[in-house]
This record gives sequence, structure tokens and C-alpha cells, in this order.
Amino acid sequence: MEHASSPSSAPLLAFGVVGLDTLRTPAGEAAGALGGSAPYAALGARYFHPHVCMPGAVGDDFPREYAEGLRTSGIDLSGLETRRGATFAWEAEYEENTDRRRTIATRYGTLENWRPRLPAAMRRAGCILCTNATPALQLSMLAQCSRSAFVLADFMESWIRSNRDEVEQVIARADLVLMNEEEARAFAASRDALAAAERTLAMGPRWFVLKQGSGGATLLHQEEDGRLRIFRCPAWPLRRIVDPTGAGDSFMGALGGWAASHSPGENPDWEEMKRGTAAAAVVGAAACESFGAAALLRTPRGEIMRRLRVFADMTGWTFADGKSI
Repeated sequence: MEHASSPSSAPLLAFGVVGLDTLRTPAGEAAGALGGSAPYAALGARYFHPHVCMPGAVGDDFPREYAEGLRTSGIDLSGLETRRGATFAWEAEYEENTDRRRTIATRYGTLENWRPRLPAAMRRAGCILCTNATPALQLSMLAQCSRSAFVLADFMESWIRSNRDEVEQVIARADLVLMNEEEARAFAASRDALAAAERTLAMGPRWFVLKQGSGGATLLHQEEDGRLRIFRCPAWPLRRIVDPTGAGDSFMGALGGWAASHSPGENPDWEEMKRGTAAAAVVGAAACESFGAAALLRTPRGEIMRRLRVFADMTGWTFADGKSI
């Protein structure tokens, strides 16, 4: 796997749920697909970062070929625990408009009463992808890590409504928060998703990504002088969506991987974050081309970079510093 030419030497940590998904979409259905927020984020990040770690917990039913596929893709699984019992499992059905879905069942399995124990090397991560998991698990993981890391945090609406205090604690630690429009409205109690994003920035994070599904994404950045910068990124045009489940997590991973490799540290460069958002849009779309994480496992970095160049040409983007993608 190729990577960016001058990446940060510190590892990137992709923390979240590792699971098995049963899915029904307009394109068909699949059972026991590799899923969970962490694999999507880790595979998205590894396009741009050479050392991606994926701690977590799975059951003894977790397919060996999934673990081998992740390792072959360059993901460090030294922090992935195998526990007796069943792997986290999620079952859902998507409507004809694949931006909408219905959860049928969630079985936590080995994640019940589990707390992460990170290897020493992972605690020194320069970038942390705090992907969707219970806020308690997110906080337990963050407490073990360096406070100098650049932290990206993601949530889902149910945690925002039921675990508000813990969600706010995670946001207080985060440098960049990602939410979709419904999550942002619920968190900030606003009908206007963009205004909700601005209210969240006022709570401490310097960066916010408003995920808008087939409508793309919006990157917001609060400068030290209070000035708000906004970058609107369209979605990569997919001819056929097979399974949109991991699009947001893959987006997050690619953005974190790009930032950590091209502009490491606590204060990433605005232009690089714009490029990272574009790269994330392309990677997030690629995740939709198969059930589970299969498309990310088989799509090489060269193809992702080819699509990103097409994306830039298609949209007519130019960057203020004149650098090419």
C-alpha cells in the first residue's frame, strides 16, 4: 500500500466498534459483513497514513479472513482483543432513498462491560479517530492517550439524546467534531443544521464537519481571532449505491489520515483540510460500492488518487496556495 510522501511518524488510532453487519438495501442483502465504525475508519485512514492502529474487541466468532484482510491492508491489530462470546452485531434496512435507514437489531455481545486497554505505543498516537461507540468507551480510550493528539470525534443521535453529559465531555476533548444534519440539530436544538454546527464550535472544537449524505459535506473552522471559515464539498457521484453504511466512518478515517500525514499537529493547515475533505468524500463514496468494508479492502490507493484528480477537475476546484492534489 502506497502512502503520502511525508507522513507523520506517530501512529494514528482508529477506535470504535468492530462488528458484523446484516444489511438489506435496494441493491440486495448481506449477512455477517465486516462492519462497525472502526474498520471503515481504519481502512479509510490507511490510504494516507502508514501506521494505522485499530484497538477494540471481537468475539471468538469473528471470521479469521476479516482479521487477515485488515492486516494485509496494513492495519495494526495488536490492540484488538478476542473475547469469549459473540462479536457486536447490527442489523438494518435501508429505504429506497439510502440516506434513510431503520435499525432492526443491535447485539452488543463481547462489548458488554468491556473497557479498552491500549498498548503503550498506541497511547502516543498523534491523531485519534474517536469513531461512533458509546460515549463511555470513547472517554475511557481518550483518558489513556496523549492530550497533544489531534482528536476527531463522531456520534449518533441516540447517544446525543440519552448520554448528553458524556457526549459533551468527548466534544470538550475533540479538535474536530463530525455530525450529520439530524445529529447537529438534535445536539444544538436548532432547525438550521449550519447554525447548529456553529453552536457546537462555540463549545470548544476548532473544526466541524457537517455530513450531508448524498449532498456532500461542509467543513467549518473557527480561527483564533473568531473568524469562521466554511468550505462546501460535493459528494462523489456514484452510479450505484450498494451499501452506504460505512460512508461516514470511512470519510472520517480518510480526513484524519490526510490531516495527520499532510499537516500533523494540533493546528492543521486550512488548505490541507480542504484537500482532506475532498479526499474523504471520494473514500466515503468508495465504501458504498459493496456490502460491508469489502470495497475498501480491494480498492488500491492509486485508484483513490485517480478519482480525486477527476473529482478536482469535475468540480473546477483550485486551491488558494496553488498546490495540486
